[in-house]
Amino acid sequence: MFDVNATIQRIRQRFEMELLSNPDSYHSIDVDRVRNNDWQIKRFVLFHEHDSNNEDVAFEAVCKALRWKKSYGVHERTDTDFPKEFWQMSGIDICGHDINGHFVHWGRVRTLRHFPETKELTKQFAAHIIERIDWKSGETGYISVVDNAGASFANVNMDLTKFMLNMMEHYPLSLKAIYNVNLPWLLSSLINFIMGFMNEKLRKMVYFVDPDALIDIIDREYIPDYLNGNRNKQILPENVIPLYDKRFNLEEKFIDHFYKTTKMER
Repeated sequence: MFDVNATIQRIRQRFEMELLSNPDSYHSIDVDRVRNNDWQIKRFVLFHEHDSNNEDVAFEAVCKALRWKKSYGVHERTDTDFPKEFWQMSGIDICGHDINGHFVHWGRVRTLRHFPETKELTKQFAAHIIERIDWKSGETGYISVVDNAGASFANVNMDLTKFMLNMMEHYPLSLKAIYNVNLPWLLSSLINFIMGFMNEKLRKMVYFVDPDALIDIIDREYIPDYLNGNRNKQILPENVIPLYDKRFNLEEKFIDHFYKTTKMER
């Protein structure tokens, strides 16, 4: 019989041995989580439950995920390391729970813009967003609600999309469902193309719904007004700074181009 708790303890012991050999490959935050938070191991054990050599596969997946976090500097960045406009364009915030108790992560596509000058910063932002909701939701997990109304091909960046899909492999069993709302017919073929890059488990989490269907799973007070809900304000992190701040080391020519293109106030 498969004993999850025993497997967790064995992987935890193996990870301590791994640390002796490769101490610089892991961030202290992740080391502490592996030592003290069963979910940080359990999620990989359950995700690979039906694989042959489950324990070995789960252990390697844990190490791979945490090595990636360290190498990509996931724990080195905070909310204020990203421009206020990134938060506003994406419509990203965490507000409310669904009927199953999962946290709700909101986002919009129509207002997204992509620029070569901020390509790497955008990827870092995406990694930060996933780490942020993953840690906040814990074993409870979260659902993602994405408003696609008015979106076009110009709002979708395939390089970033592939990056995010690959990154999700390091966060198994956290995301419970993706609700795509108001998907334009013109984007149907693109969405099908993107789903081709998803693993089977992730594809089964994707749903396409109308705004009115959201009230069946989420209280109206948490739903943004642009999705027929009662909430009229995005929840922005505190102390985020504008893109034109010198901290981001961007050229003035690009900054002007950014605000003209996005039609955002400077």
